[in-house]
Amino acid sequence: MVLLDTLTIIICLVYCARSVKQIKYGSLNVYDILQFVFFCVNVFPLITDYLFQDQLKGLLDKIYIAMTDVIVSVVYDIIAICISYVLYTLSNRYRSADKFYLKSLNAIRLNKLLLSFTILIALLPLISIMFSPDISVYFKFAYFYTNEGNSLSINRIYHDAVVNLFVNYSMVAIVLYYFSQNRKQWIVYMLIFIDLWISQKRAFLFFVFGGIIFYDLLSQKYVNDIKGFFRKTVVLLFIATSYFIVYANNTEKQINEDAYPTYVMYATRHYCMKTAIYDVLRENKILDYPGQTMWFDLFFFIPRTYWTEKPVMYERYFTNYVFGRDMSNQVDWVNFQVNIWTEYISNFGIILGPVIAFVLIWFITRLSAKNRITYLTVSVYLGMYFVFGFEPVVMLFYLIWVISLMKYHKKNIQAL
Repeated sequence: MVLLDTLTIIICLVYCARSVKQIKYGSLNVYDILQFVFFCVNVFPLITDYLFQDQLKGLLDKIYIAMTDVIVSVVYDIIAICISYVLYTLSNRYRSADKFYLKSLNAIRLNKLLLSFTILIALLPLISIMFSPDISVYFKFAYFYTNEGNSLSINRIYHDAVVNLFVNYSMVAIVLYYFSQNRKQWIVYMLIFIDLWISQKRAFLFFVFGGIIFYDLLSQKYVNDIKGFFRKTVVLLFIATSYFIVYANNTEKQINEDAYPTYVMYATRHYCMKTAIYDVLRENKILDYPGQTMWFDLFFFIPRTYWTEKPVMYERYFTNYVFGRDMSNQVDWVNFQVNIWTEYISNFGIILGPVIAFVLIWFITRLSAKNRITYLTVSVYLGMYFVFGFEPVVMLFYLIWVISLMKYHKKNIQAL
């Protein structure tokens, strides 16, 4: 298995390197972005598995069994190579048609109204705590992580249901604000500090700092200042590392005890893909029937009061499966992160799942390719879907894409 995993890493690395190289020529497109994201969260983690995956044993047994299953590993490696190959093929096929991508990144400029609205969305977590049952809990760092036993308190319920939801929207708003050419740097970092203090989410820091570094790289801001880009990246990594240490010390979650499991859960998606493959091959228990969560993805906006049997997000089924539970006895203290490949494999199988996912990716990118804004929004939406399941933050990007698409086509219809 070491040999096959190594071969998979090498092949996918070659495809990824060729895609990333397009930055130099100013011809990057959405498939290149997806190639890079897929390599980072699905292929690169294979390097660490053989060194540390035993740490999952006894902690997350279902995931550990899936990750150490030989047949699952073979199937996963084949699927990973196929995904990288198809993404590379699509990127070359539409290279000339989508050549305006990098120029679009450098052309984003929000008008005053949209800029103010974006900052308002970013400030929603701060506004929401002013209406919390007890605002004083937010003056103590990591209060909800040092009082985890009090999960049914009104403060905890409000924090989980309202504040955390607004933090997700705020993350998106901060990154969008940073993408704007008329941003102010001090506002960006002030908003990051406020949200981080309120939420204490390590994933928040991953997302926002990752978005900043990724944008600086893609927008070619540092194309003639590689040292400047390196310095900024090192500073952001230092800040993130320092925060992780402070977080670990204050919450008594020792870094040496949960570093690898935390890395797997937050920064990788190969574990959930392998678990989905294992379920399809061995048990078939995650979902009740094929295509179950597709109904939720298509009609998530319908209130449950009008559709009492509406399925829930895929990550809920996946999390319950990992802990050996079902929907009648749900896990309510954690949600495992999944991605588009995991969900479609569970819904349609190890062959048809990736094929249907690629048809969706191809269709919506071609639908969005005639306009810079729609192309940018679909790029962000798919990039997020490669890292997260169809959950609130991805739904938000999906809605932004739909609105931009409708606005573009409305202009075309009016021009006729």
